[in-house]
Amino acid sequence: MNILMVLDSYFDYYQMIKNCPSDSNVFYFETNLTKILFLLYRTEINLVIIDSAAFEGSLCKIFSLIYECNRNIMILPYNSFEKTISKDNYISYCNFLNKSVMERVSPAVLTEYNRFLSYFASDYEIDSESAIKKLFNMLFLKSNRTADLRELSEQVFGKVSEKHTNTIYGYIFRLRKALGDDKKPPEIIVKVKKGIYHLNLPVSENPALF
Repeated sequence: MNILMVLDSYFDYYQMIKNCPSDSNVFYFETNLTKILFLLYRTEINLVIIDSAAFEGSLCKIFSLIYECNRNIMILPYNSFEKTISKDNYISYCNFLNKSVMERVSPAVLTEYNRFLSYFASDYEIDSESAIKKLFNMLFLKSNRTADLRELSEQVFGKVSEKHTNTIYGYIFRLRKALGDDKKPPEIIVKVKKGIYHLNLPVSENPALF
């Protein structure tokens, strides 16, 4: 199964990849329309997951092109106005978008679509400006994926003070909890030494960037 994720955050990607079948090919893009369209035409994509808040006006264009190429591709938008409606209405909205292909996709694709649909229809909220996302993204993008409290404080607050660095400790705790990194010692957000942290992602959970 080939899944295309159009997101604006590595943190979102990490959260979602845990829901994917182990034999899936997952393609991850930030919002680059040209590259996305190239992949859609080059690869047999089965499911497209789109952060509609990040993609804004181009979302409709992607929908149109998928429908025009007459492929059996399931589309699952999340975020934006979809999160302001009820769970049942959100599910109905997504099923309406995919009504024409639901009977033509394989049972495996439909199962994965419904699993992600339930995930997005739950209380899970996306906040692209949240502190824990900023921490995750900063560590992910660093060449050695290691940063100290001063760097993290500068990234999140734009300044460094004792108050801000103390707050970072709480954000690191929240990030570990969000990643399921509750082992002792933690295995994903690793404390190298006092005030210095390293992001330790398994190779299989690093996104395929294009």
